[in-house]
Amino acid sequence: MLREMIEKPEYQNGKLLPNEINLAKKLGISRSTVRQATNKLVYERLLVRKKGVGTKVAKNNITTKLNKWTSFTHEMDEKGMVFKNYSIKVT
Repeated sequence: MLREMIEKPEYQNGKLLPNEINLAKKLGISRSTVRQATNKLVYERLLVRKKGVGTKVAKNNITTKLNKWTSFTHEMDEKGMVFKNYSIKVT
C-alpha cells in the first residue's frame, strides 16, 4: 500500500511523507506496520529518512524492470533528465 502511494505523482521526487501516525490512519494499518514498510523502502532506496526532517520519496530513482530492458539514454530521456555523453581519449 505504501509503495503504491509513493508511486503517485503527488509523492514523487523528494516529497515529504506524512508522519507515521498520519500514514497509519491514512492506510488503515498499525504504526509498527508503517515503520516496517518505511524501513524496507528506505533499504530499497525508494525513501530517504532524514533525522529532524522526516521521510521523503527518493528523487528520480533510476531503475529498470528486468522485463523491460532499455538503454541508459532512453531511460534518462523517459525520466526527463538532461544528460550528455563525452568520449575521452587518453594517449
